[in-house]
Amino acid sequence: MVAAGELRDLSVFAGCSEAHVAFFAKNSADVRVAQDDWVLCEGESPRFFVLLAGTVDIVKTIFGQLKTIGGHDPGDAFGEVPLLLGSSAVAGIRATSAARLARVDPTVFWRMMHQAQSFAHVVLANMARRVEFVEHIAIDTPAAVCTIAGESRSPACHELRDFLTRVHVAYDWEERAGRECDVCFADGPSLHSPTVRELAARLTSMGLPVFEGGRDNIALERFQRGYQQFPNSPLIRFALGQQYVRTREPDKGFTLFRKTTFPDILQRHALVEARYAYLYSRYEDARRFIRPFFDAYKQRVIDKCADRSARAQTCLRRHPIGTAFKYLSICGGSGPDIHFGPKNRAARAGLDCLFGRPLFLY
Repeated sequence: MVAAGELRDLSVFAGCSEAHVAFFAKNSADVRVAQDDWVLCEGESPRFFVLLAGTVDIVKTIFGQLKTIGGHDPGDAFGEVPLLLGSSAVAGIRATSAARLARVDPTVFWRMMHQAQSFAHVVLANMARRVEFVEHIAIDTPAAVCTIAGESRSPACHELRDFLTRVHVAYDWEERAGRECDVCFADGPSLHSPTVRELAARLTSMGLPVFEGGRDNIALERFQRGYQQFPNSPLIRFALGQQYVRTREPDKGFTLFRKTTFPDILQRHALVEARYAYLYSRYEDARRFIRPFFDAYKQRVIDKCADRSARAQTCLRRHPIGTAFKYLSICGGSGPDIHFGPKNRAARAGLDCLFGRPLFLY
């Protein structure tokens, strides 16, 4: 737990009231990481951090290689750049020693920005100094290394594109018919329907160590250890299942996926499960993963349209056509019929003509 006294003397809280410092401390997570552990990965949802102990590096993947482009010392506050820009994390944060951090979610960060003027002043000053850093990142982002040509629904093309995205190698995409997939390079011959390993070997020969930092075995061990300690955690089950699929043990992965479905996990995680199921031709599993949130969405639409149906009936009683159209435009279809009184029969006939069929609201 982070105590308010640990934050009071830090520069980011200079001038803040005791109430604001206490609010930040109460709503912050006490994060402790070992050396070489990742605090935040590039592309993740942003958070705001205050470094209480230890040191961390700012790490950016540039042209397929991890490069250290800066660092933070105890007392530093960081993470405001993507929060203020409304983007994902533009760089990763990795501990260079055992470190301890206070981490808050965006809602807490924005509340502090709105209510604590001195806090906002310090954060915006940090933002101004780091804008140049963000500009350098944009300039250093490389052009496309290769072009993948193939059909978007092809599992082989999807696997190659997914691999290049995960190792942060820029590429262009060219849609064409056919199940085969070609990878074209500006210099050198093209690869015809390569495997991921063949593509990785070619990129490595070009000076892109795409396998560098690939620690699937370490990740698998950590997820397995976490699953042993917290077997009822849906998020850990999902993460371990995904790691099994990545390490070519899909049967173990899908066994865990079947125990972890929406709403126990987020919709985007369920879509990842469905994507893996389609790639491995497990269509029954794919439907199982998608069905729960599809049913939830359908029920939400039903409830919403039932509400609009009631409002439309009220509008038609008061105004024969009037404002009812804004409800009809969304909820036209099948469902419970609106009950029209004698005064509204002409409106009913007119609406039937406009829609070309008897009017029902869902």
